[in-house]
Amino acid sequence: MATHEPGPKGPVGGPDLGNLGQVSVEVVAVLGRAKIPVQRLLELRPGAVVALERYLGEPVDLEVGGVLVARGEVVVVDGRYAVRITELVAEDG
Repeated sequence: MATHEPGPKGPVGGPDLGNLGQVSVEVVAVLGRAKIPVQRLLELRPGAVVALERYLGEPVDLEVGGVLVARGEVVVVDGRYAVRITELVAEDG
């Protein structure tokens, strides 16, 4: 059985990825989700409210490629929304 040996560490303690570390990926902050019938979806208009399953103060999820990688809290930096990381999620979820 083959074993995985950790590679050299990069500047912040992670693996040294060489040029791969320069590749940009889209990070999505998920505030919440809702499941509604198609009929209700078709009836949505400006001003309609869709309740999400999360409560105020609960962390948002950060996803990369649809995979949960971290959780955090919404903050404002220079007038823009941002997420302060509060938890990194292990590979096994």
